[in-house]
Amino acid sequence: MNKKSLDNIDNNLSNPPDCFDKYRHIIDEGLFTCLDSFTHELKVTMGYHLGFNDQNGKLLDKRSAGKSLRPTLSLLVCESLTSDYLPVLNSALAIELIHNFSLIHDDIQDRDTERRHKKTVWTLWGEPRALWIGNTMRSLADFIQSDIELDSDTMLKAADLLSQASMEMIEGQFMDVQYENRLDVTADEYLLMISRKTGALIRSSAELGALHSLDDKFITTKFRDFGKHLGRAFQIRDDVLGIWGDTNITGKPVGSDILRKKKTYPILLSLDIANELNNVELESLMFQSEISDLGLEKIISIMSDYEVFEKSQKMIEYHSELALDCINNVKDSLSKWGYNQLCHLTNYLAFRLS
Repeated sequence: MNKKSLDNIDNNLSNPPDCFDKYRHIIDEGLFTCLDSFTHELKVTMGYHLGFNDQNGKLLDKRSAGKSLRPTLSLLVCESLTSDYLPVLNSALAIELIHNFSLIHDDIQDRDTERRHKKTVWTLWGEPRALWIGNTMRSLADFIQSDIELDSDTMLKAADLLSQASMEMIEGQFMDVQYENRLDVTADEYLLMISRKTGALIRSSAELGALHSLDDKFITTKFRDFGKHLGRAFQIRDDVLGIWGDTNITGKPVGSDILRKKKTYPILLSLDIANELNNVELESLMFQSEISDLGLEKIISIMSDYEVFEKSQKMIEYHSELALDCINNVKDSLSKWGYNQLCHLTNYLAFRLS
């Protein structure tokens, strides 16, 4: 499957739902307020990573950040069930801080010098300060989460959820490091790893939205399952874009994940299903010190022969359909707007172009 396959996606599926714009300023304002109590140096460095200011501390006209998927998901689920997002706001901000703590550490681990088209924290200020900033964000998340006027049972459940998600995410990071030194990682092992590294926070974001809305175990469990499947679809779509994405949209060259030798789902699936001859050829090409343009072309050609793009997208759609099944199971408890936004969000994450 070539780039044309991505170009042919229905625009309605690849456009983000309104909830991203609706909650963006709420999330931005909440995160910015969290930084007020810190010293200038801490505030500048955290503000830089979160996209509020440049490396010298000068505030930007508009926050330069990612999608804020996790807090958006929490707010959307909560408002869909109660017509109010405020009960989950602090937990949503906490989970976004945990996510950003992981990104700072991930950049050090992967030796990435850029994130979102700007230098990473460790590149500008060194590893010790980057670790310090990441750990501060993680601690701040706990502080924000505890600063909520809730009944003790709900607060304890929310705190437990965040701690469990954080532990799973760290376990996933550890598994990812282990996989770097293995040549025999399978696609199934990769799915287990991403269910922790990426999936834990996305799953918990949805579950927290339900937990803060009402005391209903069935609905909370359905949103937990919804988040689990959404997380898998989100990460595998990321992997697809890392190979076949449009350079003009992603800002990355075609095959960027292959060139970086990342063990992503399409690459591991190729190694799983290729015949012995192609498997040996793939391993030989992928584990060279540097992959040439000709080598990249050959790898993508072999992947095309085994319909790896189609199989990867089918896996994305499989988990998206399971996520939608969860939403349909609780449809009667959702506002019409909330139901439509959750369905739109699920399809968007499965078919997004960046």
